[in-house]
Amino acid sequence: MESGEQKKPRSELKPYFHRVSFIESIGVKIFFMLLCFSLVVVIIVIGYFSGFFESEKNQLLQEVLKFLNIELVPVLPVIIILSALMAFFLSRYVTKPIRDAMQALTSVSEGQTHVDIASTRQDELGNLILILNATLRKLREAQQHAEDVSDMKSNFVTVAAHQLRTPSTGVKWALDILAQDQNMSTDSRNLIDQSKVAVNQIVTIVNDLLNSAKEDNPIDGYSFKPINIIELINASIAGETLRAREKNVQIAFHNTTYEQEIMLNLDKSKIGMALTNLFDNAVRYNRPNGFVEITLTKDTDTVDISIKDNGIGIPPNEQGRIFSQFYRAANAVSAEPNGSGIGLFMTKNAVEQHQGKIWFETEEGVGTVFHIVLPLPAKA
Repeated sequence: MESGEQKKPRSELKPYFHRVSFIESIGVKIFFMLLCFSLVVVIIVIGYFSGFFESEKNQLLQEVLKFLNIELVPVLPVIIILSALMAFFLSRYVTKPIRDAMQALTSVSEGQTHVDIASTRQDELGNLILILNATLRKLREAQQHAEDVSDMKSNFVTVAAHQLRTPSTGVKWALDILAQDQNMSTDSRNLIDQSKVAVNQIVTIVNDLLNSAKEDNPIDGYSFKPINIIELINASIAGETLRAREKNVQIAFHNTTYEQEIMLNLDKSKIGMALTNLFDNAVRYNRPNGFVEITLTKDTDTVDISIKDNGIGIPPNEQGRIFSQFYRAANAVSAEPNGSGIGLFMTKNAVEQHQGKIWFETEEGVGTVFHIVLPLPAKA
């Protein structure tokens, strides 16, 4: 299965650091060129002493030797050392701005856009850094614009949901009153029952939208208390029994700890909502006669809840956005047109507010496994 673990993103630019070594090799090449020059001089001097250049054919080389002078020999080590220093400082001069640029791009790839590269160079590399800084400023402006649009969208959703909740609740109340009429015909009762189902869907969507809007300030409204996570899991499973029976999906809970009580410091409603969302998705996007396996394991300082299904899975090109607000994968929309696309968004926020982690493994057409890891209370 492909993994959708929500870890710190691995930079895709780090491999390019190896390419900088090619530029550094320019300095090494210069060093070897100067070293070869020094060796040539040594060979010529040795030839001079050995009498190799005394023939008339080597008269030109004798003139060169007279020009170089034998006194050049003692300074050859100095030439080599200077060559090495020149190569080192030249390579540093060339590669430092490139390394700074690569580090800046690496930071950007990891989500840190508030970076600038300091440079006072007036050459081509300096111009490249100026262009890169300008690009980073544009990127920051685009990111800020996206955040402003997101805030506007959240505000609109909040206002719209508040405006819809009151009339929706009123219609639901009126339908409940009408349903109490014992003299109602069968057709009328069926119509009212269908209307109640539709209104309940609207109320659920409105409440989800309001809860989603609250996640902009996620810590607001959290109340942490000692909660038995096993009871909470069983209660969430019970809420999915009817839907699972309708789709003929089998739900199994494996408590590998064999404990009846594991107390965690939780907001019961928020973690209950997170579990319900994952259980509901595992059933809703499953296949007929499918299965859902819920497994609870316990480590030294954490508990792991895994939810495995053999449903439709998540397409590879959509896995990176699966926790985004209002986003639904294309195959999920095809399988279940009704949905708001905020369940996993709220689930991830709820888990992270409990200092937990959530990730998934999936294969399209085969199934998905979601993992939630929550911390155990610190021992006194």
